[in-house]
Amino acid sequence: NRFYNDAIRYLDEAEKRNPHFTGIWDLRARLYYSVNDIILPDGQEQSAILLQKIIDANPLSVNSRIGLANIYKQQMEFQKAHEILEEGLRWPRPKVQSELDLMLLASQSRKQMGDIKGHDELITEATARAKDYGLLN
Repeated sequence: NRFYNDAIRYLDEAEKRNPHFTGIWDLRARLYYSVNDIILPDGQEQSAILLQKIIDANPLSVNSRIGLANIYKQQMEFQKAHEILEEGLRWPRPKVQSELDLMLLASQSRKQMGDIKGHDELITEATARAKDYGLLN
């Protein structure tokens, strides 16, 4: 519990110094999620609320989008997870691993929602990008 309180104190201080940096919010959301049912009885819910706030403030936040989609999947809210992932595909994404992660999760979501053609198209695009980035031969 002491480590949690220290982490909250440091996050509060960081947010005071840079209140609009959504990366701090993302760290807080991940902390809430990590202590769900251990320290915070509603940590997962608080995490989801904060991740949505991050996405609203910065739609380009790929990692927050992935985190929120994963929470929705755990809650068996597959349509919400699908919508969050699909919306993320409409925004420009950094050419790094998180872009490929988003594309792969969205393709899995498409398959789960019955869109096999959409799944295959997104897998093909993700594979091509991974090759372009030098991640695949």
